[in-house]
Amino acid sequence: MNIKDLPISERPREKAIRFGIDTLSNAEVIAIIIGSGTKNHSALEIANKLLIESCGLDSLKKCSYLEFKNIKGINDANAIKLAACVEFAKRITTVNFENSKKLDKQSLINKYFLYFKEKNNEEIALIILNKQNYIICDKVIAIGNEESLSISPSIVLRNIIKVNGSHFLILHNHPVGISEPSQADISFTINLIKLCSQFKIRMIDHIIISKDEYYSFYNKKRYQK
Repeated sequence: MNIKDLPISERPREKAIRFGIDTLSNAEVIAIIIGSGTKNHSALEIANKLLIESCGLDSLKKCSYLEFKNIKGINDANAIKLAACVEFAKRITTVNFENSKKLDKQSLINKYFLYFKEKNNEEIALIILNKQNYIICDKVIAIGNEESLSISPSIVLRNIIKVNGSHFLILHNHPVGISEPSQADISFTINLIKLCSQFKIRMIDHIIISKDEYYSFYNKKRYQK
């Protein structure tokens, strides 16, 4: 089937624009890179053929330009584009590894004590780790107001999956008052753990920082059933 014969909402490019690139299958992502198919086969069909013949993504990342070119339906231009994507992915992985460091929870708490000290609004930071316990992401993902912050557990999960994280911790601040969690904080934490556990992703801790103290859900065992 030609991609143009698919409903607009099911076409890889339109689907990516509407729902996000992370919602696409591996074949759909490759189809976007390829761009167009041949007279007899759509880009999506060629992408599926490529995945089958290369035995999946793990083998695909080892393919060279010549190996891509040998796949029926992939011309010189698409072969070099695919080879460039593979090389780019390798370089990103190398940069992430070189810049990452092992988790030191107390250092993170100290860092965010200083960061949150100057903030008048609630913010939430997400620290994502790989299986070797190296930090692969450390960023603020939401900003609220002085007394509240609204974020969905699914947004946290999406950020973790995007970088292939294995486990994580979150920190957020209480600009006004003490670090003791609100009922909303407790419900959010429990729901987040339940959601992430479905994907075998573990939460290390949720830490709430006030002006002079911090609260650790892990230390208080607040999220254990």
